[in-house]
Amino acid sequence: DTTAVKGDIRYLTESLLLGNLPKSSKKSEGAARDQIAGASAFICERKTLQDSPKLQGIKSIEADESARIGVQDSVISINATGKLQRQRSEGELETASAPSSAKPSVMANSERNAKRQKIDVQLEAVSSQSSAESTVTPSSERNIQQQTGEQRLQTAAVQSSTKHIGKKSYEGDVEVQEREQQLKAAPNQSSAKPVIVPTFERKVKEEILLVDEVDVFFGQEFYGQTYNQVAQLREPEVAELLNIIWKHDSSQKKLRLSDLKRSDAYRRLLQKMNGFEFILDNEISLMLKHVSRIDDEPYFLDEIEQRIGYKVMDTISYDVTYGYRTVFAYLREYDRGNVNDQTLLRALTMPISCGQFSYAGISPTRILGVSGTLDVLTRYEKEVLTRYGVNTYLYVPSVYGQSNFSFDQAGEGVAVETNKSDFYHKICEEIKKVTDEKRAVIVFFKDLASVKDFESSPFYQKLGRQKKILSEDMMPSEKDFVISKAATAKQITICPAVFGRGTDFFCKDAKVEDSGGVHVIQTFLSEQRSEEVQIQGRTARQGKRGSYKLILLESDLVKTFAMKDGEKDTIPKSDWYKWLCNARDRHRDEHSKKVEMNLAAATKKDKSTHEYFDALLASKQSRAEPLFKEIYLAMKRPHPSTVILDMALAIDTTGSMHRFSQDLPSMLFALLQGQDSIAAKLKVKFPELTFKLRVGVLGFRDIDDNAQQFEEKVGSDGSHFTEDMITVSFWVQTLASASSGGHDLAEDTLGAIHRCTAWNQSGDWTGTIKCLLVLTDAPAHGLAPSEFAKIQNGDTYSVLHPKGLTVESVVGDIMTKDIDLFFCSLNPGATGKTERELAVAYQNHAANVDEKRVACIPMAQSNQSMGSLASTAVS
Repeated sequence: DTTAVKGDIRYLTESLLLGNLPKSSKKSEGAARDQIAGASAFICERKTLQDSPKLQGIKSIEADESARIGVQDSVISINATGKLQRQRSEGELETASAPSSAKPSVMANSERNAKRQKIDVQLEAVSSQSSAESTVTPSSERNIQQQTGEQRLQTAAVQSSTKHIGKKSYEGDVEVQEREQQLKAAPNQSSAKPVIVPTFERKVKEEILLVDEVDVFFGQEFYGQTYNQVAQLREPEVAELLNIIWKHDSSQKKLRLSDLKRSDAYRRLLQKMNGFEFILDNEISLMLKHVSRIDDEPYFLDEIEQRIGYKVMDTISYDVTYGYRTVFAYLREYDRGNVNDQTLLRALTMPISCGQFSYAGISPTRILGVSGTLDVLTRYEKEVLTRYGVNTYLYVPSVYGQSNFSFDQAGEGVAVETNKSDFYHKICEEIKKVTDEKRAVIVFFKDLASVKDFESSPFYQKLGRQKKILSEDMMPSEKDFVISKAATAKQITICPAVFGRGTDFFCKDAKVEDSGGVHVIQTFLSEQRSEEVQIQGRTARQGKRGSYKLILLESDLVKTFAMKDGEKDTIPKSDWYKWLCNARDRHRDEHSKKVEMNLAAATKKDKSTHEYFDALLASKQSRAEPLFKEIYLAMKRPHPSTVILDMALAIDTTGSMHRFSQDLPSMLFALLQGQDSIAAKLKVKFPELTFKLRVGVLGFRDIDDNAQQFEEKVGSDGSHFTEDMITVSFWVQTLASASSGGHDLAEDTLGAIHRCTAWNQSGDWTGTIKCLLVLTDAPAHGLAPSEFAKIQNGDTYSVLHPKGLTVESVVGDIMTKDIDLFFCSLNPGATGKTERELAVAYQNHAANVDEKRVACIPMAQSNQSMGSLASTAVS
């Protein structure tokens, strides 16, 4: 469905923006004929028309609202007046209504368009001739019975010649076969020349979904996500505006939207886009934003084909673009002489977001395919497959017989190291052991950044000369060479996980096979079991021998899977792999909740897009415009000219913070005012925007300080936030100088976060961006380091917060108000566990669909004054 609609919704959106949406019934009917996937819009083959000049009633066609791909119980017929009808299985006939929710399709190529035009001319001629000769009566059955032998022969001839009647669909013809031919004559006119009226059976070509590795469908790119539609405006004024922005001297004052609105190109384009000024302004704002960010996503230039591409998985895709960043990349390459005028003209467009179709909305008749990971799908993933009617699985044994794959799950096949030095040492130790046996080894890291980190370490240099890095940004010939050498004796190949799927590291080296085959090391725990199976499948291929080992870093497990520090030491080594799998299953359960939330959002977007597209097809401009605006703003929120930043400061004011009472106010003053302040830095980076900083301040002590626990500062308007930085500095100075209290080493950090997020006075938490900075030198209750248990008054509330607060509950408070959390530690050694627990809960929260993270900022090192680090902290 989504493939079939993409071209048409773009074209009609461009027409809407430029004020030339087709309005005549002929154009609407023609559009429906070419655009609605599964709708009954029939176009005869040219041969059929030549052989059957009496075919009638195909001139004017309207799409029935339920005539879609996937509707199996309908039979479509066309009467002599050109009205489309639906004949249900019970036999009743209904005149079709105007299109309301049908899905579109696109002509496959220009040849089909030319052919269709010729056919339409012939159809009009046939229809005009037939209407002059006869009329149609509803008594079709009686007329058929009254046919003469010659007439029945004529009917049979028509039946024979119309067996290749089809409708055009995206990238292919949807064939329909004739159901019956009826001979009709006007009542009481036995001498009238009979009219042959074809009735067509709607036999739409059924859609089949071909699946290669079913787990991919549940990845981040598909299920629960949308297929986004973008119309391209190629008006000369667009190219002119892009050139003005590109050629502007960056050493001068930066361009603003107001500057461009005074240009002639803007005025001319606005005349064409009458009524859509908000889109034009937003797109120009995006141009101004992206012109300095071309390299945010590294691009690759194919100089032969003169096209720009981006890394996708383990290859370069030239179908992917990054909005105006890609447009300006073409302008850069044009200036360098790498692309010609024609290529540049094609690139200078204004991409207008105009629709989002849910990938989950597919409705194929059959789902076919094979998958090497079917047996490791989660319960949730199998439940989703049942929604598509997949209830039966067939597991086929390998044609190569019993596998020669070796993985010692309960022994030395799993290693977990506590620090990065030991982690890298263990990897190198395993590599040396295997290569000394004249085997080949392939090491998989999570991503290219991890590969680069290992490559820059001294451990990598010690691996000798027979090693290669395999990366996505290599040229195809380079990648092919590294892959071909990977399974040879003593060869070491280091690569990111994307090469663990589908890459054929086939072993043809007899020395390697005789010594035990290719050895695979995986240095991270896959979030999906299916990915792990794929990586394991890079060895022991096609009956060959091979082995596998997991070498993991404990901090990665804590960060990604919410494991506890030192937890592995409480688990027997023989159960480590089971322990890892259980943690992964819990993580996947949380992930499935996020997917369902994404799915609900994608379904809503899909519905809105179909409503908008139906309005376009029906030429209902007054209905289409507000729907389009809603969709556009949802996909491309307007670039604001003014950004309000709400920042709450939760400052620990217990006795231990007294040592920072002099440094803290000056550091925060530098953060909020002056040339190195947040506002100043934002102004430099985003000169086209105006920033308003509003700050709220909370001083917090410990639970046992009772009425003195919280000290809030409130402005004259009743709000906790103020734009007056002098007042904020005074508040901070007052709180810092009165540091006292705190009856144990741990503090009520969770209570402080909860208190700040609960602010609900008029003007509280109304900014465009919201953030909370916690400044403390102590761990939260229940999250103190293990050594605190040995200290008197280490943590009075180590088991349960008296108000029932938990890490999960306060993170939920933060998520509810879309607040970004910054944990600023003045004693990182003491607050480490608190930071990790907050970060993990924040990252794994079901509402964190944008995958935000807690920013943990060390404000001082152990036993060091904060004042000397104030400027570093501000940076």
